[in-house]
Amino acid sequence: MKVDDAAIKGAVYYNNERVLVVLANVRGERAQGFKWALDLQGVGLEPSQRYDVTGSSGNPILQVEGRDLVKGVIEDSLDGFRIKVYSVTRRHDDRKYVLHNTRAWTEDLTEMKLVIKTKGPMGQRSNLKFRSPAKPKEVKVGTRALKDAKEWMWDETAKIGTVIYDYVDTKVEVIIEIQ
Repeated sequence: MKVDDAAIKGAVYYNNERVLVVLANVRGERAQGFKWALDLQGVGLEPSQRYDVTGSSGNPILQVEGRDLVKGVIEDSLDGFRIKVYSVTRRHDDRKYVLHNTRAWTEDLTEMKLVIKTKGPMGQRSNLKFRSPAKPKEVKVGTRALKDAKEWMWDETAKIGTVIYDYVDTKVEVIIEIQ
């Protein structure tokens, strides 16, 4: 990983589908307009593929060509002594997968049904973003089916869905099903 500003230090963690890029501003002043690049081949990924790049807040979600990631097209700013985490996910246009969730999650895809399991502090509002090749027929949180457009949103152009939900019990796992 390379960053064009000496105030920004970085670390990279990865598996065969996702890379986490952690950026830290080690100075007290804001670092404005720096760019970072990722050595995809160094982490076992192909520059010829497309990737979804998501910031730690879930925004923005950028669709980036691998060769552009290698060149360093992602630009950001970071206040002094702050960090930001980016998730770089290999783009799959033929299946559903999670791009971002407010809390840690596990996901399982079986016959185009995506099941996400997560836990969080009681009363915390959470934001889940997922990619799907087509608009899901049904989205459920627990046993409750969500009403389209009122309780979850779909961006047809980007093929990204957003579900906003609340954790109701820290001991109970929230299960979200996207079919």
